[in-house]
Amino acid sequence: MNNRYLRKNFVIDADIARAANDLSNNISARCNADVLCSIQRHHSAVFSRRLLEEWKKHHSSFASRWLASMLQQNCVNFSDKEQPQLRKEVIKCCPGRESVIDKDFHLLEAAIEYDRIVLSCDKKARNCFSVAAHTVKELENILWQNPSVDKDLIVWIEKNAPFDIHRCLKSGE
Repeated sequence: MNNRYLRKNFVIDADIARAANDLSNNISARCNADVLCSIQRHHSAVFSRRLLEEWKKHHSSFASRWLASMLQQNCVNFSDKEQPQLRKEVIKCCPGRESVIDKDFHLLEAAIEYDRIVLSCDKKARNCFSVAAHTVKELENILWQNPSVDKDLIVWIEKNAPFDIHRCLKSGE
């Protein structure tokens, strides 16, 4: 990485680690593995304690090697800053969706502490947080990308993940 290239910090959901398992015959797995490789070349990862536990529980051999390499390169940041008031605000916006919020809210907490970027294949969580982003200002500019849907994701990552309103939770896309 050259000096003018600034590393971004990506919160990477465990579903991507799990999906990057069988690279031989699955396009989605290959996509997720390519995303992880691109981040490894150019950026850093952010883990909360809970997210790291999820990665260890649901990891693939590829993801385990990837994480070990990122740790060895000192390209992992840790976040455990909880935001209970923000969580309450999100729950108010998404009544009846507490289980979805509880499952992935830690991703938002880590993203807010760093560069506001989440990579996750969880469409239910993104949809719920997208609804909340229209009311909860703290969420509106979080970039939430799904590697299984976004065909230009690797190019975006390699261009240093610039802010793009269409990638934000508030955009609802």
